[in-house]
Amino acid sequence: MRMGEVHALREENEVLRTRIEELERLRNTEATFLRSVLAAVPGFVAQVDPELRIRFMNRLYPGRTMEEILGSNGYQYIAPEYHAAVRTCTERALESGVPQRTEIVGRGPHGPRTHYELYAAPMTEPEPGLCMMAFDVTPHRAREAALRESEEKLRVALAAAGMGLWSWDLTTDEVQWDERMKELCGGVGPLYLNEYVAQLVHPDDRELVIEAGRATQSTGVFVGCPHRIVRPDGTVRWMLTSATMLRDERGKPVRLVGGNLDITEQRRLEEQLRHAQRMEALGTLTAGITHNLNNMLMVLVPSLALLERVAPCEHRQVARDARESAERGAEHIRQLMTFAGQREAPRPRVAQHVGDIVEKALRMCRRSFDRHIELEAAVAPAMPAIHGDAGGLEHVLLNILLNARDALTSAASPRIRVVVDTVDEVVGAPMMRHAPRYARIRVEDNGAGMTPEIQSKIFEPFFSTKGADRGSGLGLATSYTIVREHEGWIECSSRPGEGTVMTIHLPATEEETAPPPGQSPTVPSPGCRILLVDDEASIRSVVARLLDDEGHQVVAIGEVGEALAAAEQHTDVALVMLDRSMRGAQGHMLVGSLRDRLPDARIVYFTGHDVPDHERALVDGVLRKPMSGEALMVAVRTLVGPPP
Repeated sequence: MRMGEVHALREENEVLRTRIEELERLRNTEATFLRSVLAAVPGFVAQVDPELRIRFMNRLYPGRTMEEILGSNGYQYIAPEYHAAVRTCTERALESGVPQRTEIVGRGPHGPRTHYELYAAPMTEPEPGLCMMAFDVTPHRAREAALRESEEKLRVALAAAGMGLWSWDLTTDEVQWDERMKELCGGVGPLYLNEYVAQLVHPDDRELVIEAGRATQSTGVFVGCPHRIVRPDGTVRWMLTSATMLRDERGKPVRLVGGNLDITEQRRLEEQLRHAQRMEALGTLTAGITHNLNNMLMVLVPSLALLERVAPCEHRQVARDARESAERGAEHIRQLMTFAGQREAPRPRVAQHVGDIVEKALRMCRRSFDRHIELEAAVAPAMPAIHGDAGGLEHVLLNILLNARDALTSAASPRIRVVVDTVDEVVGAPMMRHAPRYARIRVEDNGAGMTPEIQSKIFEPFFSTKGADRGSGLGLATSYTIVREHEGWIECSSRPGEGTVMTIHLPATEEETAPPPGQSPTVPSPGCRILLVDDEASIRSVVARLLDDEGHQVVAIGEVGEALAAAEQHTDVALVMLDRSMRGAQGHMLVGSLRDRLPDARIVYFTGHDVPDHERALVDGVLRKPMSGEALMVAVRTLVGPPP
């Protein structure tokens, strides 16, 4: 071999040796890089054979050595209930040659169960097996669980509140509603603001909602307003809308997110409260007015009766008409006092059959109603009793029946139906209920019906849709008070052209019905001297004149001190008529002193006010102002007998 060839071979060998050294360095660098990569991977990377025996592991559990891991079976690090899933995953990877994924639970670095996402990729070199990677997803799963719990709490809260959610993307004008929002709106939606206003908002509230939408768009701050919607089925519901404006990084409004809440029941309760407060205020005002009117009428009624007796024949009719007008005024005053809670104490309340009360009222109506009015009644069997005053409840039912009759003038086939049944759960009942079970009397008519505005006023005194000559406007006001005294309530449901339903709810009782106890007859007394104590001179004058004409001897006194002095002087007084509201002392403060001085006399209150039970027990009776002269004489005869 020539020297030139040898030299060329040496040079080529040197190049090959240099290349081999470079490849070895590159190999070592790559191995170092791969080891660094595997060490940096946030999970376990392992090379395993088809039976899952570990040939390589990139990291170890704390406290473990590579000698313990290599050669061990990977299944021992996986919870038993996940072995089948892992076996299926690895078999599919080996068969298909495509990496597979599954989720497992394994033993974490410190012993607790840890969630992993497991990836298995097939390997053919250096020998068949799998490359498996497991990533700890326990924190992610915890966040998912917390998010699910938060979403569930939000769902429960929204369901409890009944709120429907919506959003309005201001950049795309896209509107989204959840199912509850659609349900609140009667199944329609989602709707843009102008569609919502046109299709759902009550005509009377449209301008208000439109103006709130304009203010929101112009200011970038949501402006909401309670408003009514009319669902496709015609029902009217009150809505309260609240929302938050979301902005981009530059502060520009981009999305409005909010919700609607049905506040119909809240509005109804608020209206009930306002109505109760209004009625209470009217009652307070009425009580103050009626006291003075009582005293005036107490003078007018008997004075006109006296005038009628002595007037010439040609003038007696004038006096009679005046007396009758005054008596009608007195009746109105009594009704006002009932409304104001200043009426005579009702008769003793006992267990009453509701059906008996209804039948008695219907019997009176059948005799007076026009024959073309159909009057039906349906009383449920085994009705429970109610604890109340039969006379007062008959008065309530008669008032309602008469109003129903007056509403039938334009009906093609006028009909009144009375239904009596019981309910255990009353939807929309007042919050302060007094019994678990109620007797319910419904009076239904197919008359003209009423608008909501009229319905809101029907229980107010002097409100009437009839002419001035057809009613005083006090019937339903007194009915409202009587039912309230029985711890019940009255509801009205009506629409123009569809008739009216008036419903009376009365607490039921388990007591056995029994007739009220009779009153023991009064034994006439031969005494005829009467002590009249009243600080109104006009009342003293007219009542004294009436009693004098009846033959009694009257001592009329206007001062407290004079009354006590007269009681000491006239020890033969048989009856004391005592004004309960004397100037200088309340009547009940005088009763004891009068009893000491006149132990055999009967003492009665002569008053226009309601008398509480504890005061009523101190006296022998109550004579209510105003009363006609004839009624006064009958009451006096009952108390002391005729004059000797």
